[in-house]
Amino acid sequence: MIRFLFKLGLSLVVLLLVYNYFLGTPEEKSTSKKIFGEVIHLGKSSWDLLRAEKQKLKDGKYDLAMDKVSQLLNGLENAVVKSGDPQINEQFQDLTNKRDQLLQMEEVATGLTSSETNGTLTAQEKSERLKLLKSLLAETEALMNQLENR
Repeated sequence: MIRFLFKLGLSLVVLLLVYNYFLGTPEEKSTSKKIFGEVIHLGKSSWDLLRAEKQKLKDGKYDLAMDKVSQLLNGLENAVVKSGDPQINEQFQDLTNKRDQLLQMEEVATGLTSSETNGTLTAQEKSERLKLLKSLLAETEALMNQLENR
């Protein structure tokens, strides 16, 4: 219902702007031209931002975070093996699987694999990557606390 109302309102604004652009008074035409110019400028700026972020991603902007997570998990591996607890070992394996999944997503995002997406991700895929990274960090912290309490 809210989505419908939002679309209806947005459509109404666009129709009003188009009407004023072509059939409005000179003042309304001027205002519509100004708004269209600002929207075009916003679109160009957004596109430039996306291209810059994609390039930063390809250049390794987020590699440092992934490297630190990988180093942390590699450092925990010895403590997990020493604990001898099968439950902790299973949690550790889940974490390494999540890390591998996240690394695979990073490869797709940077276009390093022969994926159908050609290095582009949807907003949902980006959100999924962020959730996975947050989950990985939280679960790694919980595992570290478990190992510390032993």
